[in-house]
Amino acid sequence: MPWFKRWKIPLLALLLGSNAFAGDGFILGFGAEGDTSDSLSFSAFADYGITGKTWISVTAAKAQAKGVISQLDTVYGDIGLDHHFDPIGIRISAAYWGDDELLDSVDIRGSVYVRTKSVLLSADYEKRNFDFVLNLEPLFERRQVEFEADGYGLRFRVDASERVSLYVRGMNYDYSVDLTRLQNISDLNFLAASRLSLANSLLDYRVDAGIDIKFGLRSLGLEAGSRQTAIDSGRVDSVSAGFLFPASDASDIELRIGYDDSENFGGTVVFSFFWFLYGT
Repeated sequence: MPWFKRWKIPLLALLLGSNAFAGDGFILGFGAEGDTSDSLSFSAFADYGITGKTWISVTAAKAQAKGVISQLDTVYGDIGLDHHFDPIGIRISAAYWGDDELLDSVDIRGSVYVRTKSVLLSADYEKRNFDFVLNLEPLFERRQVEFEADGYGLRFRVDASERVSLYVRGMNYDYSVDLTRLQNISDLNFLAASRLSLANSLLDYRVDAGIDIKFGLRSLGLEAGSRQTAIDSGRVDSVSAGFLFPASDASDIELRIGYDDSENFGGTVVFSFFWFLYGT
């Protein structure tokens, strides 16, 4: 999504607590992200309120990450349903991610959360089914390897005051195979160059924490995080700052800049732009 997550981007957590979700309506979003390690992504999403407590969401994205040996050109699609029973809610979704010529996955996700006026606490689960395509020399034989991953995570957000919100979220993955023993898997080491190239790929864990500060209709978001790839345990530590401001009476723009410090590839600067449209 961060490249789109799940997805949704981190800013969506802010919007879920805003007046934009007070009743039936919709949100449309479009975004672009790029970094100095030659990763690039474009994304779009739509959230529609079937009722004041039930939302359906659709997300689509296309991304590219370049390495010396190989390149990963991925597409992403996600559809989800969220119902808030007040204060408990449930969200389920299904997604496809990847490049069917190299690495892709079909994912099922579920969350159970408690949301009040000022607090959100969510327990998250993700089941991922991967296909990894081996290109074997010298006959260029193609062989497909299948494996799975189970992800377990938590999210917590609290409004410390009318202007300040704090959050932390994380996810840890267990794989059905030892990825370090898969033939040719080292060709994907370049994914650990930045958080943008790592997004939705073979993660060992990810964790983020941040603060959002509102200034009227504008807000400043500061975030720090860490991700580790399951391929070679390469870690990417990151910091970023984003500024959200009105573009019109019914739309917002967010601009974000960040810095990623990759254990194996050095520093990378990340830029992102998102536009949001609200309606009823």
